[in-house]
Amino acid sequence: MQEQLSKNRVIIEYDGKKNISAAITSSTHERKSRCNIHMKNGKVYMKHNSLGDDVPIVVILRAMGATSDQEIVQLVGSEPDIMNAFMASLEDSQSVGVFTQKQALLYIGTKMRVPPKAGARAMRQQSS
Repeated sequence: MQEQLSKNRVIIEYDGKKNISAAITSSTHERKSRCNIHMKNGKVYMKHNSLGDDVPIVVILRAMGATSDQEIVQLVGSEPDIMNAFMASLEDSQSVGVFTQKQALLYIGTKMRVPPKAGARAMRQQSS
């Protein structure tokens, strides 16, 4: 674990179970955010402080416009050992029913945390 947060730099480390993870803490003068890419049960997930749950990395890549499995494999790496390690993550996207960019964006939208102010504002607008 790093002693001091490095802003806007990727930190790669191993967790207690010897799984590799990447973390980045981004900051502006208005806010800070933290993003982690990590392995869980042999699959790759992204965790972000604006999301309530981990999101499969393939869903994130589909949301960014990489819609075919072939395109995703080319982005990640087409070496046989990388493809084999990433196969479960590709299947994870299918298991949550995400095949297109629109489906991926909608899926991520369901995982978003609503800031307290935004939630209260939306409720006031609905009652008006």
